[in-house]
Amino acid sequence: MFNKSTSFPLYCNLVNRVEQLLSSESYPTDLSLVLPSHLFFATPVELPRIQKNQLQQTLQLQQSRLFPGINTPLQAQVKPSPSIDNSTTEHTLDEHHVLWFSAETANKIYKQGYKTGHKIKLIFPFSLLYLNKDEPIALLEHGDFFSTIIIWSGSEIVLWSSVAQADLKNYDFNKEWVSLLQSTKESYTIKEIEEPHSPTPLSCSNCATVESYGFIPPDYQEKRKHQKKRWMVLTISTTALTIFILSLYPIINQISRQEQLNQTYKELKNSSLKVQKIRENHYIFNKQYAPLLEIPTVKIKELIYSLDSIIPDNTHLTRFHYKHGSIELEGQGPSPDKLLEQLESFPEFHSAALTKATQQASRTQQDNRFGLRFGLIKNKIKPYMEKFLPSTPH
Repeated sequence: MFNKSTSFPLYCNLVNRVEQLLSSESYPTDLSLVLPSHLFFATPVELPRIQKNQLQQTLQLQQSRLFPGINTPLQAQVKPSPSIDNSTTEHTLDEHHVLWFSAETANKIYKQGYKTGHKIKLIFPFSLLYLNKDEPIALLEHGDFFSTIIIWSGSEIVLWSSVAQADLKNYDFNKEWVSLLQSTKESYTIKEIEEPHSPTPLSCSNCATVESYGFIPPDYQEKRKHQKKRWMVLTISTTALTIFILSLYPIINQISRQEQLNQTYKELKNSSLKVQKIRENHYIFNKQYAPLLEIPTVKIKELIYSLDSIIPDNTHLTRFHYKHGSIELEGQGPSPDKLLEQLESFPEFHSAALTKATQQASRTQQDNRFGLRFGLIKNKIKPYMEKFLPSTPH
Protein backbone atom coordinates (compact mmCIF):
# COMPACT_ATOMS: atom_id res chain seq x y z
CA MET A 1 0.00 0.00 0.00
CA PHE A 2 2.72 2.47 0.97
CA ASN A 3 6.09 2.95 -0.62
CA LYS A 4 8.61 0.52 0.83
CA SER A 5 11.17 3.30 1.18
CA THR A 6 8.97 5.11 3.69
CA SER A 7 7.75 2.10 5.65
CA PHE A 8 11.20 0.49 5.95
CA PRO A 9 12.89 1.28 9.36
CA LEU A 10 14.76 4.57 9.28
CA TYR A 11 16.20 5.74 12.60
CA CYS A 12 19.29 7.86 12.11
CA ASN A 13 20.67 7.99 15.62
CA LEU A 14 19.19 4.73 16.97
CA VAL A 15 22.46 2.93 17.76
CA ASN A 16 24.05 6.01 19.34
CA ARG A 17 20.96 6.66 21.45
CA VAL A 18 21.05 3.07 22.72
CA GLU A 19 24.65 3.55 23.81
CA GLN A 20 23.87 6.88 25.53
CA LEU A 21 20.83 5.40 27.27
CA LEU A 22 22.65 2.35 28.67
CA SER A 23 25.65 4.41 29.72
CA SER A 24 23.65 7.08 31.56
CA GLU A 25 21.44 4.84 33.71
CA SER A 26 21.78 1.59 35.64
CA TYR A 27 20.05 -1.37 34.00
CA PRO A 28 20.23 -5.15 34.55
CA THR A 29 22.95 -6.96 32.64
CA ASP A 30 20.43 -9.07 30.70
CA LEU A 31 17.59 -7.08 29.14
CA SER A 32 15.20 -6.65 26.24
CA LEU A 33 14.89 -3.49 24.15
CA VAL A 34 11.59 -1.90 23.10
CA LEU A 35 11.70 0.17 19.89
CA PRO A 36 9.07 2.30 18.14
CA SER A 37 6.85 0.15 15.95
CA HIS A 38 7.63 2.11 12.75
CA LEU A 39 11.16 0.62 12.86
CA PHE A 40 9.54 -2.73 11.94
CA PHE A 41 7.35 -3.57 8.98
CA ALA A 42 5.12 -6.51 8.03
CA THR A 43 4.22 -8.09 4.70
CA PRO A 44 1.71 -10.85 3.82
CA VAL A 45 3.45 -14.00 2.55
CA GLU A 46 2.04 -17.42 1.65
CA LEU A 47 4.00 -20.08 3.50
CA PRO A 48 3.80 -23.87 3.84
CA ARG A 49 2.74 -25.56 7.09
CA ILE A 50 6.15 -26.28 8.57
CA GLN A 51 7.93 -25.56 11.85
CA LYS A 52 8.82 -21.98 12.79
CA ASN A 53 12.59 -22.35 12.41
CA GLN A 54 12.05 -23.81 8.93
CA LEU A 55 9.72 -20.92 8.09
CA GLN A 56 12.40 -18.40 9.07
CA GLN A 57 14.99 -20.15 6.90
CA THR A 58 12.55 -20.16 3.99
CA LEU A 59 11.88 -16.42 4.40
CA GLN A 60 15.60 -15.58 4.51
CA LEU A 61 16.11 -17.48 1.27
CA GLN A 62 13.21 -15.55 -0.36
CA GLN A 63 14.32 -12.10 0.88
CA SER A 64 15.94 -11.07 -2.38
CA ARG A 65 12.76 -12.03 -4.28
CA LEU A 66 10.42 -10.32 -1.80
CA PHE A 67 12.49 -7.11 -1.46
CA PRO A 68 14.69 -6.69 -4.52
CA GLY A 69 15.53 -3.09 -3.58
CA ILE A 70 16.86 -3.93 -0.09
CA ASN A 71 20.45 -5.11 -0.02
CA THR A 72 20.95 -5.34 3.76
CA PRO A 73 19.99 -8.63 5.47
CA LEU A 74 16.67 -8.76 7.32
CA GLN A 75 15.38 -10.83 10.20
CA ALA A 76 11.91 -12.33 9.95
CA GLN A 77 9.46 -13.37 12.65
CA VAL A 78 6.24 -15.22 11.92
CA LYS A 79 3.70 -17.15 13.90
CA PRO A 80 3.29 -20.61 12.31
CA SER A 81 -0.04 -22.26 11.65
CA PRO A 82 -1.63 -23.41 14.92
CA SER A 83 -1.90 -27.05 13.87
CA ILE A 84 1.01 -28.89 12.33
CA ASP A 85 0.34 -32.65 12.29
CA ASN A 86 0.35 -35.66 10.03
CA SER A 87 -2.93 -34.61 8.41
CA THR A 88 -1.34 -31.46 6.92
CA THR A 89 1.32 -31.35 4.25
CA GLU A 90 4.08 -28.98 3.34
CA HIS A 91 2.24 -28.30 0.06
CA THR A 92 -0.63 -26.60 1.94
CA LEU A 93 -0.03 -22.82 1.91
CA ASP A 94 -1.31 -20.36 4.52
CA GLU A 95 -1.06 -16.58 4.39
CA HIS A 96 0.94 -15.03 7.23
CA HIS A 97 1.92 -11.46 8.03
CA VAL A 98 5.65 -11.66 8.48
CA LEU A 99 7.31 -9.06 10.71
CA TRP A 100 10.71 -7.83 9.50
CA PHE A 101 13.62 -6.01 11.15
CA SER A 102 17.11 -5.06 10.02
CA ALA A 103 19.63 -7.73 11.04
CA GLU A 104 22.46 -5.20 10.68
CA THR A 105 20.72 -2.78 13.07
CA ALA A 106 20.05 -5.60 15.56
CA ASN A 107 23.76 -6.53 15.57
CA LYS A 108 24.87 -2.92 16.02
CA ILE A 109 22.48 -2.52 18.97
CA TYR A 110 23.78 -5.76 20.49
CA LYS A 111 27.41 -4.64 20.10
CA GLN A 112 26.71 -1.22 21.64
CA GLY A 113 25.02 -2.92 24.57
CA TYR A 114 27.97 -5.27 24.92
CA LYS A 115 30.33 -2.28 25.11
CA THR A 116 28.39 -0.90 28.10
CA GLY A 117 28.35 -4.29 29.85
CA HIS A 118 24.79 -5.26 28.85
CA LYS A 119 23.48 -8.26 27.00
CA ILE A 120 20.51 -7.32 24.79
CA LYS A 121 18.84 -10.66 24.20
CA LEU A 122 15.62 -9.51 22.52
CA ILE A 123 14.34 -6.58 20.43
CA PHE A 124 10.62 -6.10 19.89
CA PRO A 125 8.13 -3.39 18.82
CA PHE A 126 6.45 -1.07 21.32
CA SER A 127 2.97 -2.19 20.29
CA LEU A 128 3.56 -5.65 21.79
CA LEU A 129 3.11 -4.10 25.23
CA TYR A 130 -0.54 -3.34 24.46
CA LEU A 131 -1.39 -6.64 22.87
CA ASN A 132 -4.33 -8.62 24.25
CA LYS A 133 -4.11 -12.09 22.83
CA ASP A 134 -7.65 -12.98 23.96
CA GLU A 135 -9.37 -10.53 21.57
CA PRO A 136 -8.55 -8.53 18.41
CA ILE A 137 -7.19 -5.03 18.87
CA ALA A 138 -6.27 -2.08 16.63
CA LEU A 139 -3.46 0.26 17.68
CA LEU A 140 -2.54 3.62 16.21
CA GLU A 141 0.96 4.55 17.33
CA HIS A 142 1.79 8.26 16.90
CA GLY A 143 5.35 9.56 16.73
CA ASP A 144 7.09 12.79 15.86
CA PHE A 145 8.02 11.56 12.38
CA PHE A 146 5.97 8.38 11.78
CA SER A 147 2.50 6.95 12.46
CA THR A 148 1.82 3.20 12.50
CA ILE A 149 -1.51 1.37 12.36
CA ILE A 150 -1.42 -2.21 13.69
CA ILE A 151 -4.20 -4.79 13.92
CA TRP A 152 -3.75 -7.92 16.00
CA SER A 153 -6.10 -10.88 15.88
CA GLY A 154 -5.39 -12.64 19.10
CA SER A 155 -1.61 -12.82 18.98
CA GLU A 156 -1.22 -12.77 15.18
CA ILE A 157 -0.65 -9.77 12.92
CA VAL A 158 -3.53 -8.83 10.60
CA LEU A 159 -2.25 -5.44 9.44
CA TRP A 160 0.94 -3.42 9.96
CA SER A 161 1.42 -0.16 8.04
CA SER A 162 3.60 2.85 8.76
CA VAL A 163 3.64 6.26 7.10
CA ALA A 164 6.02 9.21 7.51
CA GLN A 165 4.46 12.45 8.64
CA ALA A 166 6.21 14.15 5.73
CA ASP A 167 4.49 11.81 3.25
CA LEU A 168 1.04 12.72 4.62
CA LYS A 169 1.51 16.17 3.08
CA ASN A 170 1.10 14.39 -0.23
CA TYR A 171 -2.61 14.39 -1.15
CA ASP A 172 -2.72 10.82 -2.45
CA PHE A 173 -0.81 9.47 0.51
CA ASN A 174 -2.99 11.32 2.97
CA LYS A 175 -6.21 10.23 1.26
CA GLU A 176 -5.18 6.59 1.29
CA TRP A 177 -4.10 6.81 4.94
CA VAL A 178 -7.41 8.36 6.02
CA SER A 179 -9.27 5.68 4.06
CA LEU A 180 -7.30 2.97 5.85
CA LEU A 181 -8.12 4.46 9.25
CA GLN A 182 -11.82 4.75 8.37
CA SER A 183 -12.06 1.11 7.24
CA THR A 184 -10.26 0.01 10.42
CA LYS A 185 -12.67 1.98 12.65
CA GLU A 186 -15.61 0.17 11.06
CA SER A 187 -14.35 -3.18 12.39
CA TYR A 188 -12.25 -2.26 15.43
CA THR A 189 -12.06 0.26 18.22
CA ILE A 190 -8.74 1.98 17.61
CA LYS A 191 -6.55 2.55 20.66
CA GLU A 192 -4.21 5.48 20.12
CA ILE A 193 -0.77 5.34 21.80
CA GLU A 194 2.32 7.54 21.79
CA GLU A 195 5.52 5.90 20.63
CA PRO A 196 8.55 6.19 22.96
CA HIS A 197 10.95 9.00 22.11
CA SER A 198 13.95 6.70 22.68
CA PRO A 199 14.70 2.98 22.93
CA THR A 200 13.38 1.52 26.21
CA PRO A 201 15.24 -1.25 28.07
CA LEU A 202 12.71 -3.62 29.62
CA SER A 203 12.35 -6.97 31.31
CA CYS A 204 9.75 -8.56 29.08
CA SER A 205 8.87 -11.68 31.08
CA ASN A 206 5.16 -10.76 30.96
CA CYS A 207 4.89 -10.05 27.20
CA ALA A 208 2.65 -12.71 25.75
CA THR A 209 3.93 -12.69 22.16
CA VAL A 210 7.61 -11.90 22.53
CA GLU A 211 8.52 -15.46 21.59
CA SER A 212 6.54 -15.09 18.35
CA TYR A 213 7.54 -11.57 17.29
CA GLY A 214 10.66 -10.71 19.30
CA PHE A 215 13.97 -10.45 17.40
CA ILE A 216 17.13 -12.03 18.78
CA PRO A 217 20.26 -10.24 17.42
CA PRO A 218 22.06 -12.59 14.98
CA ASP A 219 25.41 -12.07 16.76
CA TYR A 220 23.81 -13.15 20.04
CA GLN A 221 22.28 -16.17 18.29
CA GLU A 222 25.70 -17.13 16.95
CA LYS A 223 27.23 -16.64 20.39
CA ARG A 224 24.59 -18.89 21.92
CA LYS A 225 25.22 -21.49 19.22
CA HIS A 226 28.96 -21.40 19.94
CA GLN A 227 28.28 -21.62 23.68
CA LYS A 228 25.96 -24.57 23.16
CA LYS A 229 28.55 -26.16 20.89
CA ARG A 230 31.30 -25.61 23.46
CA TRP A 231 29.07 -26.99 26.21
CA MET A 232 28.23 -29.96 24.02
CA VAL A 233 31.91 -30.59 23.26
CA LEU A 234 32.75 -30.15 26.94
CA THR A 235 29.93 -32.49 27.95
CA ILE A 236 30.94 -35.10 25.39
CA SER A 237 34.61 -34.77 26.37
CA THR A 238 33.76 -35.00 30.07
CA THR A 239 31.50 -38.00 29.45
CA ALA A 240 34.15 -39.72 27.32
CA LEU A 241 36.82 -39.00 29.93
CA THR A 242 34.54 -40.30 32.67
CA ILE A 243 33.82 -43.47 30.71
CA PHE A 244 37.54 -43.89 29.99
CA ILE A 245 38.42 -43.43 33.67
CA LEU A 246 35.66 -45.83 34.71
CA SER A 247 36.94 -48.37 32.17
CA LEU A 248 40.42 -48.02 33.66
CA TYR A 249 39.16 -48.34 37.22
CA PRO A 250 39.18 -52.20 37.32
CA ILE A 251 42.76 -52.21 35.93
CA ILE A 252 43.90 -49.48 38.33
CA ASN A 253 42.13 -51.26 41.17
CA GLN A 254 43.79 -54.54 40.22
CA ILE A 255 47.23 -52.90 40.07
CA SER A 256 46.63 -51.21 43.42
CA ARG A 257 45.42 -54.49 44.90
CA GLN A 258 48.48 -56.29 43.55
CA GLU A 259 50.75 -53.64 45.06
CA GLN A 260 48.96 -53.99 48.38
CA LEU A 261 49.36 -57.76 48.24
CA ASN A 262 53.05 -57.41 47.39
CA GLN A 263 53.52 -55.01 50.27
CA THR A 264 51.59 -57.31 52.61
CA TYR A 265 53.71 -60.26 51.44
CA LYS A 266 56.92 -58.32 52.14
CA GLU A 267 55.67 -57.33 55.58
CA LEU A 268 54.64 -60.91 56.36
CA LYS A 269 57.97 -62.19 55.11
CA ASN A 270 59.85 -59.73 57.30
CA SER A 271 57.61 -60.62 60.23
CA SER A 272 58.20 -64.32 59.58
CA LEU A 273 61.96 -63.78 59.60
CA LYS A 274 61.67 -61.86 62.85
CA VAL A 275 59.51 -64.59 64.37
CA GLN A 276 61.99 -67.21 63.19
CA LYS A 277 64.86 -65.25 64.75
CA ILE A 278 62.92 -64.90 67.98
CA ARG A 279 62.24 -68.63 68.01
CA GLU A 280 65.89 -69.38 67.47
CA ASN A 281 66.87 -67.03 70.30
CA HIS A 282 64.18 -68.53 72.47
CA TYR A 283 65.44 -72.02 71.75
CA ILE A 284 69.03 -71.01 72.60
CA PHE A 285 67.86 -69.25 75.74
CA ASN A 286 65.79 -72.24 76.87
CA LYS A 287 68.68 -74.56 76.18
CA GLN A 288 71.15 -72.42 78.12
CA TYR A 289 68.93 -71.38 80.96
CA ALA A 290 66.63 -74.41 81.28
CA PRO A 291 68.14 -75.36 84.73
CA LEU A 292 67.10 -71.97 86.02
CA LEU A 293 63.73 -71.90 84.29
CA GLU A 294 62.71 -75.35 85.53
CA ILE A 295 63.76 -75.00 89.14
CA PRO A 296 60.84 -76.48 91.10
CA THR A 297 59.18 -74.22 93.60
CA VAL A 298 57.46 -75.09 96.85
CA LYS A 299 54.61 -73.11 98.31
CA ILE A 300 56.06 -72.81 101.83
CA LYS A 301 53.16 -70.75 103.11
CA GLU A 302 50.61 -73.40 102.13
CA LEU A 303 52.89 -76.09 103.53
CA ILE A 304 53.01 -74.38 106.92
CA TYR A 305 49.22 -74.02 106.91
CA SER A 306 48.92 -77.78 106.24
CA LEU A 307 51.31 -78.61 109.13
CA ASP A 308 49.45 -76.23 111.43
CA SER A 309 46.25 -78.15 110.78
CA ILE A 310 47.94 -81.45 111.70
CA ILE A 311 50.13 -80.58 114.70
CA PRO A 312 48.14 -80.61 117.99
CA ASP A 313 47.98 -77.48 120.08
CA ASN A 314 50.05 -79.05 122.91
CA THR A 315 52.92 -79.82 120.55
CA HIS A 316 55.53 -77.17 119.77
CA LEU A 317 58.12 -77.06 117.01
CA THR A 318 61.60 -75.83 117.73
CA ARG A 319 63.06 -76.43 114.25
CA PHE A 320 61.77 -76.46 110.67
CA HIS A 321 64.09 -77.32 107.75
CA TYR A 322 63.24 -77.88 104.09
CA LYS A 323 65.70 -79.33 101.55
CA HIS A 324 65.25 -81.03 98.20
CA GLY A 325 61.60 -81.94 98.83
CA SER A 326 62.26 -83.30 102.31
CA ILE A 327 61.16 -81.63 105.56
CA GLU A 328 62.78 -82.09 108.96
CA LEU A 329 61.01 -81.09 112.17
CA GLU A 330 62.17 -80.93 115.75
CA GLY A 331 60.05 -80.10 118.75
CA GLN A 332 58.41 -81.38 121.89
CA GLY A 333 55.02 -82.72 122.73
CA PRO A 334 53.23 -85.41 124.72
CA SER A 335 52.79 -87.90 121.83
CA PRO A 336 55.31 -87.83 118.96
CA ASP A 337 54.10 -91.24 117.75
CA LYS A 338 50.62 -89.94 117.23
CA LEU A 339 51.99 -86.95 115.29
CA LEU A 340 53.99 -89.37 113.14
CA GLU A 341 50.81 -91.32 112.29
CA GLN A 342 48.98 -88.11 111.34
CA LEU A 343 51.80 -87.04 109.05
CA GLU A 344 51.88 -90.48 107.44
CA SER A 345 48.13 -90.37 106.80
CA PHE A 346 48.16 -86.84 105.28
CA PRO A 347 47.80 -87.12 101.46
CA GLU A 348 50.50 -84.54 100.63
CA PHE A 349 53.25 -86.23 102.72
CA HIS A 350 55.00 -89.57 102.54
CA SER A 351 57.77 -91.60 104.23
CA ALA A 352 57.32 -89.99 107.66
CA ALA A 353 59.88 -91.32 110.18
CA LEU A 354 61.56 -90.42 113.46
CA THR A 355 65.06 -89.08 113.15
CA LYS A 356 65.74 -88.86 116.86
CA ALA A 357 64.68 -91.01 119.73
CA THR A 358 62.08 -89.43 121.92
CA GLN A 359 63.40 -88.06 125.17
CA GLN A 360 61.51 -86.71 128.09
CA ALA A 361 61.92 -82.94 128.27
CA SER A 362 62.31 -82.87 132.13
CA ARG A 363 61.28 -84.75 135.19
CA THR A 364 58.55 -82.30 135.92
CA GLN A 365 57.11 -82.35 132.35
CA GLN A 366 55.51 -85.18 130.43
CA ASP A 367 56.54 -83.72 127.01
CA ASN A 368 59.00 -85.61 124.86
CA ARG A 369 61.58 -84.16 122.51
CA PHE A 370 61.43 -85.59 119.00
CA GLY A 371 62.83 -85.29 115.50
CA LEU A 372 60.82 -86.14 112.36
CA ARG A 373 61.45 -86.29 108.63
CA PHE A 374 58.95 -86.72 105.77
CA GLY A 375 58.80 -86.06 102.07
CA LEU A 376 56.37 -84.22 99.78
CA ILE A 377 54.16 -86.18 97.40
CA LYS A 378 54.45 -83.47 94.73
CA ASN A 379 58.18 -83.21 95.08
CA LYS A 380 59.90 -82.34 91.77
CA ILE A 381 63.35 -81.81 93.17
CA LYS A 382 64.53 -85.33 92.63
CA PRO A 383 63.61 -85.45 88.90
CA TYR A 384 65.13 -82.00 88.49
CA MET A 385 68.40 -83.08 90.16
CA GLU A 386 68.55 -86.25 88.10
CA LYS A 387 68.00 -84.25 84.89
CA PHE A 388 70.25 -81.28 85.41
CA LEU A 389 72.60 -82.24 88.25
CA PRO A 390 73.11 -85.97 87.95
CA SER A 391 76.53 -85.87 89.57
CA THR A 392 75.32 -84.02 92.62
CA PRO A 393 74.32 -86.28 95.60
CA HIS A 394 70.63 -85.88 96.51
